[in-house]
Amino acid sequence: MKKFLIILALLFITFNQSIAQEYKQLLDSAKIYFEKEKYFEAYENYNAARVYGKKFPSIVLKAEAGMKKSIVKIKKQKEIVDSLLVVAKEMQLKVETAMFDKAVKEYFKDWKGYANYKHESERKEILQQINSLDLSNNALMRVPKEIAECPNLTHINLLGNNDIDWASSENTLSRLNKNAGIYVSVNDLSDIDSTYWKLITGIEIRGNSFLEIPQNILEQKQLTYLDLSFNQLSSLPVKIGNLTNLITLYFRKE
Repeated sequence: MKKFLIILALLFITFNQSIAQEYKQLLDSAKIYFEKEKYFEAYENYNAARVYGKKFPSIVLKAEAGMKKSIVKIKKQKEIVDSLLVVAKEMQLKVETAMFDKAVKEYFKDWKGYANYKHESERKEILQQINSLDLSNNALMRVPKEIAECPNLTHINLLGNNDIDWASSENTLSRLNKNAGIYVSVNDLSDIDSTYWKLITGIEIRGNSFLEIPQNILEQKQLTYLDLSFNQLSSLPVKIGNLTNLITLYFRKE
């Protein structure tokens, strides 16, 4: 009986040592992550230590203290990220307005800049005169909202802006006059909500390696410009003849 109790005690000691070792590894990992400012990973390791050592109050207390410390840092990081996102959004809006101003100035040389008019009526009068804007190759992420304030636009060149977020541009597109014609660069026409396809009079869809022209493009009878260069097209389909308003067609293979 005495021998059995000794064995049982040794097993208990070994078990506790094993737990202590596991806890120490988790705690050491948490500490390393914390020092590297990887607070979420630190939190996960502290939490694992808490769960693993739940039968040992001292372990739980230490682990919970580490978790609280990590949460404080995680919240601080989130605040920093949120503030950076706000700054990035403001910068993006400034870039969009700057590109709009550049395009307007090409049309109206005395343009002062969208934000530099004390009287809105003066700015409005100028924007009413504009019927065309060239915003091509400006690395735009969205369609500048200011273009919706040009009620007589008939042509908007957005070619070369392949990364436009069309979903976040829908509010601007919805405010354009019905006669506005837009040239766009896309990888897939379905990136743009079909509600606004009728506004698109030019499409550049280059280097996509497709073997045939997508059906949704062949259905856009309002197109006057189409660039299909650098794809894997061997020939043009008969249905290209349905694009009766087409004036310019690019079909370069190399």
